Amino acid sequence: MCMASWPQRSAQPGSRSESCVLHPARMAALRAGCLYIWRRAAIERWDPRQRKRCAMHDVSTIDPRDLDSVEELQAYCDDQAAAILEWCRERDVKIACAESLTGGLLADAFVRIPGASQVFLGSAVTYDIHAKASVLGVNAELLRREGAVHPQVAIEMAQRTAQLFSQSEYRSRIIGLSTTGVAGPGPDGGKPAGLVYIGVSFPEIPAVSIESSHYAVELNLQGSREVIRHKTIGCVLENLREFSGSSQE
Repeated sequence: MCMASWPQRSAQPGSRSESCVLHPARMAALRAGCLYIWRRAAIERWDPRQRKRCAMHDVSTIDPRDLDSVEELQAYCDDQAAAILEWCRERDVKIACAESLTGGLLADAFVRIPGASQVFLGSAVTYDIHAKASVLGVNAELLRREGAVHPQVAIEMAQRTAQLFSQSEYRSRIIGLSTTGVAGPGPDGGKPAGLVYIGVSFPEIPAVSIESSHYAVELNLQGSREVIRHKTIGCVLENLREFSGSSQE
């Protein structure tokens, strides 16, 4: 299981303290300085309407955890999903999802974008803990011992959904994404509301020097139940985009 520490943002007056455990590639991408340039270019290639939004709100500087309304988060996710789909389409890479607390919102983030069918394969909504084992094949003993809200569960969900949607013509070039956590309004099974794990299973893509990688991201989110669910989607897309952006040719 890959989990790496991410430096805490310094707390500003009135700000929320939210931690995030991220893959080392994200730090490398940020240090390289090339990621944000790619982000803006990708948005501008997609749709003139997004250029206007980008000029008003530079998405390279936006952290979805700082957005407070579903409407703002939806607009942010539209920008991110469009760029991710374009990146995947140009490299013949597919996306499959497994969702728990988000209940289909991650799938919706992709299918809202015209042309998503060229990349997006589908999403398995395994809300029930037993469905994670019976539908996806997540280790039943792991689920019994740790419950559904655990980083290794997120990783296995991402890996298994990539396998679930695999076809011979895709040549295993499928990114698996997953969400599991507590949306609230209260704690569940001793886990606090806002504790979320997202999983990413990245296939090997030699053309862009990406090696096979499976990792989990821990989020501690604040807000209403719906805001937490939409923030989760924003963080999934942000993390995937930064990981793929670190390998730009």
